[in-house]
Amino acid sequence: MVVERELGRHSLKTSSKLKGLIKKKKCSKNIVTGLKSIITLGWSHQPVALDCEMVGVGEKKESALGRISIVSYYGQVLYDVMCRPEEVITDYRTPWSGIRPTDMVRAIPFECVQDQVQRIIEGRIVVGHMVFNDFHVLKMQHPKDLIRDTGLAPYAKVKAGFHPRQPTALRNLAEKLLGLRIQTGEHCSTEDAQATMAIYRLVEEEWEADLRVKTSKKKSKVLQPSPKKRPIFDLELPSLSDDQCSSDFSALNPNPLNCYPPLALKSCSSSSLLLEDEYWDDC
Repeated sequence: MVVERELGRHSLKTSSKLKGLIKKKKCSKNIVTGLKSIITLGWSHQPVALDCEMVGVGEKKESALGRISIVSYYGQVLYDVMCRPEEVITDYRTPWSGIRPTDMVRAIPFECVQDQVQRIIEGRIVVGHMVFNDFHVLKMQHPKDLIRDTGLAPYAKVKAGFHPRQPTALRNLAEKLLGLRIQTGEHCSTEDAQATMAIYRLVEEEWEADLRVKTSKKKSKVLQPSPKKRPIFDLELPSLSDDQCSSDFSALNPNPLNCYPPLALKSCSSSSLLLEDEYWDDC
């Protein structure tokens, strides 16, 4: 693919080098999977970019996952599948999603997609544009410190000349920073993910440097003792009887070490047919 080769060759330091890197193409009408072996790619713990296309389900036509694409740091397509939602599709949203009824013929069940995506992104930085929408339809959580949202963070918007606090469409950032026109018709999640990763790489150095500074400040704040608190040896502790000591204080802090419990992924027997364990080395 032109995108993969070019993103690997260029340093992405200037917008002039980015023009023509992402070649627009018509998306496949029936995508099953584009998952590549990590062994073949020699894939490291580099960031990945993620983008989803949604369909409407149920009477209220609520958003559900219809397609998801994940690309590597260099724009290689690691994962690209059509997903069969848990509920009946009532609106394919074709003008925007590019998804049609025929795409669902060989679509992968949602719980299998969810399981595979979790295995791909676990422990990795995930780049996306307004990516909270994607995680919402995936019904997944990801550590906040491992998320890079080009739609919320100011770096790409400022570089493109937009207001840092105002929402900016991905197509506008791509046109300004990459010289590319995307999303002119039906959206393609692979193309959007590649554009998002290219934008992130343009501002990656500044972005990550700022995060390191903020993290360092937070750590130093935690280490500094509070001047308002008296030393423990100055406090007069009341003597408690056996009855008083037997009180159960667990209700005051029922879950002190895990405020946000990890996602309980459903096991999927058919997942093994879609993805062999040999492709997933423990990193």
